[in-house]
Amino acid sequence: MGVILKDKMDDYPAAQTQFDRLLTDYPDNVFRLDTYFNLYLMYMRTGDTALANRYRSMVLSQFPESKEAMALRDPEYIDNLRKMDREENLLYEQAY
Repeated sequence: MGVILKDKMDDYPAAQTQFDRLLTDYPDNVFRLDTYFNLYLMYMRTGDTALANRYRSMVLSQFPESKEAMALRDPEYIDNLRKMDREENLLYEQAY
């Protein structure tokens, strides 16, 4: 539910509520990594770097060997995501 609210509806407060509920009601759930990573991305989008860094740290400390942690260790990660989005749009425009 949190991912749908975040990605499809851009309803960040509702997404935060759902992510918090998942983490509170099921603290050891199998979706913790995904939840932390989605919260990181959401707060980077909104410009709240303090909260984004909180969730980034949680990914790095609790899931250090994950592909998400490896990506977050790259200092160019956010810039690369933005560049990929621009390149994708350019390719689409060229094909159209």
